Amino acid sequence: MITKGNEIRLIKPMGVFDNIGEVCEVTDVSEDGVISFKFGGCHLGCMSYNEFEKYFELVKKEVPEEKSDEDADSMTENKEVYELIEWCKENDKPFYPKLYLNVLEKRNSITQSILGMYKNRLCLVQFKNKTFKDSDFSGLKILI
Repeated sequence: MITKGNEIRLIKPMGVFDNIGEVCEVTDVSEDGVISFKFGGCHLGCMSYNEFEKYFELVKKEVPEEKSDEDADSMTENKEVYELIEWCKENDKPFYPKLYLNVLEKRNSITQSILGMYKNRLCLVQFKNKTFKDSDFSGLKILI
């Protein structure tokens, strides 16, 4: 189905319009099936759907693959991080990986026990609303 904004490509010469391979943009499709398009930067044309099928093809746009978030992927490989995410889900606590990544980057040379000190307190609703106790984030404050 052709809609406004689609791109079409000329596959066979059509009268004086013989630039095979030229990509045109569909500017309108009327209720009675007339397809209007622009080509060459400043020219306009129109045709029926039958002419479209005979002389043109619809240009399929490639959908880019989703970029993998390498930081998030590597985090889920870490057992402690996976347990933290599961704990947050089970206890209906929001989890924002960016904050955790910042902490994780800073704690690479720190012992494992520090992660245990705050992993159950990583509730960002409390953090954003400033309803946490200072003692809840004492380990975190040292790392930042």
